Amino acid sequence: MTPPCHGQHALFDSVVWEHHLQAKALCDACPLIDACRRLLADVQASNSAGRAGGPRGTWAGQLLGAAPGRPRIKVKRPRKVKRPSKTQRGVTHRVCTRCGVDLGLVHPSTKYCTSCRTQARRESHRRHKERAGRRTEKYSEADRRRAHNRYVQGDRTPWVVEANREYKRVHARRLREARRGSQEDAA
Repeated sequence: MTPPCHGQHALFDSVVWEHHLQAKALCDACPLIDACRRLLADVQASNSAGRAGGPRGTWAGQLLGAAPGRPRIKVKRPRKVKRPSKTQRGVTHRVCTRCGVDLGLVHPSTKYCTSCRTQARRESHRRHKERAGRRTEKYSEADRRRAHNRYVQGDRTPWVVEANREYKRVHARRLREARRGSQEDAA
């Protein structure tokens, strides 16, 4: 019976890791591996007598004569994915809805140019302040206090909740004004 390593000197004498893996796969399936291990032990024993060199390559499934440890496998970086173009990302050509200025290629949710956006924010802020001012006029001072007392006692009817919010808002504003006044007096 001929072993699978017969005639494959280039593969079994090589110290390259990939060649060793191929040779080791052949050794694992070989029925003569025990005889090969004994031969390796005899060669290593006779080599320890002072002869230079020694067995190299794959012997009985072991890699001999190579640098110790498994070689590092170089990990390749993944290829960079090409970024889609602006039109593929959903960027479209837009015009300001207020003043009609050409905005160019922008995100589809963009409606205004920079100056119109600033103006729209100021108007929104002004409307918010006006609404906040109107809210405090909905309930009288006595109604707000009454609602706050009922809320503290556990009443959660809608008018009590709304009037209590208004009470807290007005109370917080009065505290801020009082603090500002005391700071100005101290200065």
